[in-house]
Amino acid sequence: MLLVSAPLAYLVAALLHVWARDAQSRSEGVGAAWLVFGQFLISLTALVAPIVLIILAIIEMTRVHRRARRARGRFTRSEQQQLATAHSSAAAWEHARAVRSSIMEGRMPPALHQQWDVVPYDREIFFGHVPVTYARYYGQDVAYQQSSTIALGRPAFVVGALAVTAIANSAARSSAAKQAAPQWREWQSTGAYVTSHRIAVHVGGQWLSFDYAAMTAVYPEVASRTLVCQFASTAPMLLSGDGAVLSAVIAVAQAYGLDAARDHPALAPLNQPAAEPALPPIGRPPRD
Repeated sequence: MLLVSAPLAYLVAALLHVWARDAQSRSEGVGAAWLVFGQFLISLTALVAPIVLIILAIIEMTRVHRRARRARGRFTRSEQQQLATAHSSAAAWEHARAVRSSIMEGRMPPALHQQWDVVPYDREIFFGHVPVTYARYYGQDVAYQQSSTIALGRPAFVVGALAVTAIANSAARSSAAKQAAPQWREWQSTGAYVTSHRIAVHVGGQWLSFDYAAMTAVYPEVASRTLVCQFASTAPMLLSGDGAVLSAVIAVAQAYGLDAARDHPALAPLNQPAAEPALPPIGRPPRD
């Protein structure tokens, strides 16, 4: 339809241009001037409108082609990666739902057959090895160097030099204050073991243990796939990503008691199954 509209738009604009030229030849004064301006606009429309319509037609044909390709099950590498990520996310969600259901029914969740990375505690059970994004929340001491200036010369030069030095020192203090303020640090993608006793996270080439018994607060946000844990003797820890959902279920059950797996409001989204993995829609629906 758009391809047909392009030559029609050009034809209509050409006819209007001829009409305006004939009318201008029979007019005088202000009316003739307006007709000349109208001829200019019509000429511009005749040039631009077909190009715009052709571009829109190409865009629409591309969308139709992509929909048809997807309907046949043929995907680009980027689309394949998106689908793989969506399937992995859905699988992690369903796994966490299954573990939560086991806990709510009083059954032991399925455990890993074996692992050789972390030395287990006595009677410790490993429920899963999950990918997570890890961070810690703390402030730190930041050193900065304050400069001084000795300026000789005219008063204006001396004042200007001192002002520049003061501005530089103020910027350095502000930057140091921002770096020193408490914030989430050590961001990294890594792996974690979720067990009956702790969450063991691989950080900087070593395994760090965050025992449930040492937690003073647990903030599970499974809807946003985030878990924050606070401790009496160390900085708060954040886990995010698909692996944080299973971590949240086990951490809540072990920190608050098994009934918390059912009653904790932040775990309520797990009452619903994962959404069906799908690619984002391609533009608007095809034209009839």
